[in-house]
Amino acid sequence: MSKFVSRVERHIITKCDKNYNNIKELCHRCKNLYNYTNYVLRQSLFRGEGLPKEYKLVGILTRENQADYRALPAQTSQQVIKLLYKNWKAYFQPLRAYQRDKSKFLGCPKIPKYKPRGEKGHSIALFTNQQVKLRNGKIVFPKHADLLPIKTKASSIEQVRIVPASACFIVEVVYQKEVVQ
Repeated sequence: MSKFVSRVERHIITKCDKNYNNIKELCHRCKNLYNYTNYVLRQSLFRGEGLPKEYKLVGILTRENQADYRALPAQTSQQVIKLLYKNWKAYFQPLRAYQRDKSKFLGCPKIPKYKPRGEKGHSIALFTNQQVKLRNGKIVFPKHADLLPIKTKASSIEQVRIVPASACFIVEVVYQKEVVQ
């Protein structure tokens, strides 16, 4: 009997890598989109309107012709918004528990913060399996992302994450592997 298990292959992208500057720009745009979207959600909450649904937020960003939303590949932009909504869900769950029983907490849960500004400000960039393709043992990114192909040992890809680290970027390739029990 066999079973499929998720695995992650990691690639370290340092300053001497050809992809470094493009990845840095991509993650910076993801941070800008995250912060702008977080601003819209916070203002909506402070006005007492509640949080708009994801599709309504996408409509707002499209109407405003938000630069970072337009500059990123479409599904990557949507993944950034999904990530932010997960963070907001992670805020509301403990907030409800806090309102029921304050003794279990040291203080009131805080709303999601903005990512740092300037050179240090980068956010995770996500690519779905619909965006990236596997050709000749290399991951090919969408043209809109301006990234060079990256060699991989994976035979099928579920997702590619680009995670900012202190002095580099880590490209995580998530794939399925069949394991015989």
